[in-house]
Amino acid sequence: MSVDLQRLFDQTGHDRPAQSLDIDYIIGRGRRARTRRLTLVAGAIVAVCAVTIAGGALLRNRDVAPPPSTAPAAIAIPTSSWKPGDPAMLARVEGLLTATGDGCLYLKTARGEIAAGGLVWPAGYSARLVDDVIEVTRPDGAVVARTGQQLVVGGGFGRTPGCAGLGPDSDGAFAVNVDLAPLP
Repeated sequence: MSVDLQRLFDQTGHDRPAQSLDIDYIIGRGRRARTRRLTLVAGAIVAVCAVTIAGGALLRNRDVAPPPSTAPAAIAIPTSSWKPGDPAMLARVEGLLTATGDGCLYLKTARGEIAAGGLVWPAGYSARLVDDVIEVTRPDGAVVARTGQQLVVGGGFGRTPGCAGLGPDSDGAFAVNVDLAPLP
Protein backbone atom coordinates (compact mmCIF):
# COMPACT_ATOMS: atom_id res chain seq x y z
CA MET A 1 0.00 0.00 0.00
CA SER A 2 1.24 3.43 -0.82
CA VAL A 3 2.40 5.90 1.81
CA ASP A 4 -0.28 8.45 0.80
CA LEU A 5 -3.03 5.92 1.19
CA GLN A 6 -1.70 4.86 4.59
CA ARG A 7 -1.60 8.47 5.70
CA LEU A 8 -5.25 8.93 4.60
CA PHE A 9 -6.33 5.94 6.64
CA ASP A 10 -4.45 7.22 9.66
CA GLN A 11 -6.09 10.66 9.47
CA THR A 12 -9.61 9.23 9.26
CA GLY A 13 -9.02 6.85 12.07
CA HIS A 14 -9.34 3.71 10.07
CA ASP A 15 -6.99 0.92 9.71
CA ARG A 16 -5.87 -0.18 6.37
CA PRO A 17 -7.91 -2.94 4.65
CA ALA A 18 -7.53 -6.30 6.29
CA GLN A 19 -6.58 -7.96 3.05
CA SER A 20 -5.45 -6.75 -0.25
CA LEU A 21 -8.01 -6.76 -3.07
CA ASP A 22 -7.53 -9.38 -5.76
CA ILE A 23 -8.34 -7.47 -8.95
CA ASP A 24 -8.16 -10.58 -11.15
CA TYR A 25 -10.75 -12.33 -8.94
CA ILE A 26 -13.13 -9.34 -9.09
CA ILE A 27 -12.81 -8.99 -12.88
CA GLY A 28 -13.31 -12.76 -13.37
CA ARG A 29 -16.41 -12.74 -11.15
CA GLY A 30 -17.94 -9.90 -13.20
CA ARG A 31 -17.20 -11.71 -16.44
CA ARG A 32 -18.82 -14.91 -15.15
CA ALA A 33 -21.93 -13.00 -14.08
CA ARG A 34 -22.19 -11.30 -17.47
CA THR A 35 -21.74 -14.65 -19.27
CA ARG A 36 -24.54 -16.19 -17.13
CA ARG A 37 -26.90 -13.30 -17.99
CA LEU A 38 -26.13 -13.54 -21.71
CA THR A 39 -26.65 -17.31 -21.66
CA LEU A 40 -30.03 -16.93 -19.94
CA VAL A 41 -31.16 -14.23 -22.38
CA ALA A 42 -30.07 -16.30 -25.40
CA GLY A 43 -31.85 -19.37 -24.00
CA ALA A 44 -35.04 -17.35 -23.46
CA ILE A 45 -34.91 -16.03 -27.04
CA VAL A 46 -34.45 -19.56 -28.44
CA ALA A 47 -37.37 -20.85 -26.32
CA VAL A 48 -39.70 -18.03 -27.47
CA CYS A 49 -38.79 -18.67 -31.12
CA ALA A 50 -39.38 -22.42 -30.75
CA VAL A 51 -42.81 -21.89 -29.15
CA THR A 52 -43.79 -19.36 -31.84
CA ILE A 53 -42.80 -21.69 -34.68
CA ALA A 54 -44.48 -24.73 -33.13
CA GLY A 55 -47.67 -22.76 -32.41
CA GLY A 56 -47.78 -21.39 -35.93
CA ALA A 57 -47.32 -24.84 -37.43
CA LEU A 58 -50.13 -26.28 -35.31
CA LEU A 59 -52.58 -23.47 -36.03
CA ARG A 60 -51.77 -22.97 -39.70
CA ASN A 61 -53.64 -26.03 -40.97
CA ARG A 62 -56.30 -26.19 -38.28
CA ASP A 63 -58.21 -22.93 -38.64
CA VAL A 64 -57.80 -22.15 -42.32
CA ALA A 65 -59.95 -24.02 -44.84
CA PRO A 66 -58.25 -25.03 -48.06
CA PRO A 67 -59.10 -22.82 -51.02
CA PRO A 68 -62.00 -24.14 -53.04
CA SER A 69 -61.19 -25.79 -56.31
CA THR A 70 -61.81 -23.39 -59.16
CA ALA A 71 -61.04 -25.83 -61.93
CA PRO A 72 -64.09 -26.23 -64.19
CA ALA A 73 -65.56 -29.73 -64.46
CA ALA A 74 -66.11 -31.10 -67.96
CA ILE A 75 -69.70 -31.87 -68.96
CA ALA A 76 -70.45 -34.29 -71.81
CA ILE A 77 -72.63 -32.75 -74.53
CA PRO A 78 -73.76 -34.29 -77.83
CA THR A 79 -71.95 -32.96 -80.90
CA SER A 80 -72.43 -33.51 -84.61
CA SER A 81 -69.97 -33.61 -87.46
CA TRP A 82 -71.21 -30.23 -88.74
CA LYS A 83 -68.53 -27.54 -89.08
CA PRO A 84 -68.79 -23.93 -90.30
CA GLY A 85 -68.87 -23.96 -94.10
CA ASP A 86 -70.79 -27.27 -94.32
CA PRO A 87 -74.35 -27.23 -95.72
CA ALA A 88 -76.71 -26.14 -92.92
CA MET A 89 -80.36 -26.33 -91.95
CA LEU A 90 -81.96 -22.88 -91.66
CA ALA A 91 -84.55 -23.19 -88.87
CA ARG A 92 -84.27 -20.71 -86.01
CA VAL A 93 -84.98 -21.42 -82.36
CA GLU A 94 -84.52 -19.21 -79.34
CA GLY A 95 -85.02 -19.44 -75.60
CA LEU A 96 -83.41 -19.65 -72.22
CA LEU A 97 -80.58 -22.19 -72.15
CA THR A 98 -81.54 -24.68 -69.45
CA ALA A 99 -80.15 -28.00 -68.25
CA THR A 100 -81.81 -31.13 -66.92
CA GLY A 101 -80.51 -32.76 -63.75
CA ASP A 102 -78.19 -34.96 -65.79
CA GLY A 103 -76.76 -31.99 -67.77
CA CYS A 104 -78.78 -32.32 -70.99
CA LEU A 105 -79.06 -28.80 -72.46
CA TYR A 106 -82.34 -27.54 -73.96
CA LEU A 107 -84.11 -24.24 -74.73
CA LYS A 108 -87.16 -22.95 -72.90
CA THR A 109 -89.30 -20.01 -74.10
CA ALA A 110 -90.28 -17.02 -71.96
CA ARG A 111 -93.69 -18.70 -71.42
CA GLY A 112 -91.95 -21.78 -70.04
CA GLU A 113 -92.54 -23.99 -73.09
CA ILE A 114 -89.83 -26.29 -74.35
CA ALA A 115 -88.53 -24.86 -77.64
CA ALA A 116 -85.94 -27.52 -78.30
CA GLY A 117 -85.93 -30.74 -76.30
CA GLY A 118 -82.20 -31.16 -76.61
CA LEU A 119 -79.36 -29.47 -78.45
CA VAL A 120 -76.68 -31.12 -80.57
CA TRP A 121 -73.70 -28.81 -80.86
CA PRO A 122 -71.28 -28.37 -83.81
CA ALA A 123 -68.12 -30.49 -83.99
CA GLY A 124 -65.47 -29.55 -81.44
CA TYR A 125 -67.82 -27.76 -79.03
CA SER A 126 -67.58 -28.73 -75.36
CA ALA A 127 -69.11 -27.78 -72.02
CA ARG A 128 -67.88 -27.27 -68.49
CA LEU A 129 -69.44 -26.61 -65.10
CA VAL A 130 -68.24 -23.36 -63.48
CA ASP A 131 -69.85 -22.18 -60.22
CA ASP A 132 -73.10 -24.14 -60.86
CA VAL A 133 -73.38 -22.72 -64.40
CA ILE A 134 -72.79 -24.80 -67.52
CA GLU A 135 -70.70 -22.96 -70.12
CA VAL A 136 -70.59 -24.12 -73.75
CA THR A 137 -67.29 -23.38 -75.52
CA ARG A 138 -66.13 -23.38 -79.13
CA PRO A 139 -63.09 -25.42 -80.19
CA ASP A 140 -60.93 -22.31 -79.59
CA GLY A 141 -62.10 -22.20 -75.93
CA ALA A 142 -64.30 -19.09 -76.28
CA VAL A 143 -67.50 -19.27 -74.21
CA VAL A 144 -70.56 -19.02 -76.50
CA ALA A 145 -73.45 -19.90 -74.16
CA ARG A 146 -74.27 -20.20 -70.46
CA THR A 147 -77.23 -21.77 -68.72
CA GLY A 148 -79.64 -19.11 -67.51
CA GLN A 149 -79.00 -16.83 -70.53
CA GLN A 150 -80.99 -16.30 -73.73
CA LEU A 151 -79.70 -18.09 -76.81
CA VAL A 152 -80.67 -17.79 -80.50
CA VAL A 153 -79.41 -20.57 -82.78
CA GLY A 154 -79.95 -21.77 -86.32
CA GLY A 155 -80.15 -25.36 -87.52
CA GLY A 156 -82.90 -27.97 -87.53
CA PHE A 157 -84.43 -31.01 -85.89
CA GLY A 158 -82.66 -34.21 -86.71
CA ARG A 159 -82.66 -37.87 -85.83
CA THR A 160 -80.45 -37.52 -82.76
CA PRO A 161 -82.40 -38.27 -79.57
CA GLY A 162 -83.17 -35.26 -77.36
CA CYS A 163 -83.36 -35.02 -73.59
CA ALA A 164 -85.57 -37.79 -72.27
CA GLY A 165 -89.14 -36.60 -71.67
CA LEU A 166 -88.65 -33.07 -73.05
CA GLY A 167 -89.77 -31.07 -76.03
CA PRO A 168 -92.29 -31.33 -78.79
CA ASP A 169 -90.44 -34.40 -80.06
CA SER A 170 -88.04 -35.92 -77.56
CA ASP A 171 -86.95 -38.33 -80.27
CA GLY A 172 -85.38 -35.50 -82.30
CA ALA A 173 -82.98 -32.95 -80.85
CA PHE A 174 -82.23 -29.60 -82.48
CA ALA A 175 -78.90 -29.70 -84.32
CA VAL A 176 -77.12 -26.34 -84.06
CA ASN A 177 -75.74 -25.39 -87.51
CA VAL A 178 -74.31 -21.99 -86.60
CA ASP A 179 -70.82 -21.06 -85.43
CA LEU A 180 -71.81 -19.05 -82.37
CA ALA A 181 -70.08 -15.77 -81.50
CA PRO A 182 -68.21 -15.55 -78.18
CA LEU A 183 -70.02 -13.97 -75.25
CA PRO A 184 -68.75 -10.59 -74.04
